[in-house]
Amino acid sequence: MFIFALIGYYLFGYETNGDETNWGNLGRSLLTLFTYMTVDGWLPIQKELTAHGFVGSEIFTVIFIFLGHYIFTNLFVGVLIANIHLTTTKFKAQKMTEKRALIQSKKKAVIDKQHKDVMEMLKKQRENNYMTLNEMTKEFEKSLRHDDFTYTTDLCTTVTWIETMLASLKHLENSKHKCHQIQFEIAEVLAEMKGT
Repeated sequence: MFIFALIGYYLFGYETNGDETNWGNLGRSLLTLFTYMTVDGWLPIQKELTAHGFVGSEIFTVIFIFLGHYIFTNLFVGVLIANIHLTTTKFKAQKMTEKRALIQSKKKAVIDKQHKDVMEMLKKQRENNYMTLNEMTKEFEKSLRHDDFTYTTDLCTTVTWIETMLASLKHLENSKHKCHQIQFEIAEVLAEMKGT
């Protein structure tokens, strides 16, 4: 922009019949170029140059408007967007850190509550306050809530445990089926013995 201001000053403001209002010194040239760059009120400035008889000033104006408005302004907007993106990324990271800290504190509170409940039940069990296992189970049921958390790090929620559980259930079903088959065979043998 400084180079264009110098060129504009020497082309349009330096001569005796030049446009001293807009191009008379380097400061005015920079201000005029800023007007070109914002594309706000550039037409009266160009008409004044044409009125002073500067042939080819339109080419200078069009080139600078193209460079200034489209390139410099887009670079400026790009820098602003990059800064906004950086700030947004930092803000999101800070919020995520706060969210993780809140989740950790909630987890700790739940684990502490569950630990406290288990310790109280064990203490009561040691003091023989429970007569039977059913009473202990009912007391434990009272301490459970529908919104208690189950953590996926527990043994019963791992994939290996679930696969083992499913394999055990399948084995149990096969054993049950074999027992039924044996019972049917025994019933058939007894029926044949009774018939003879």
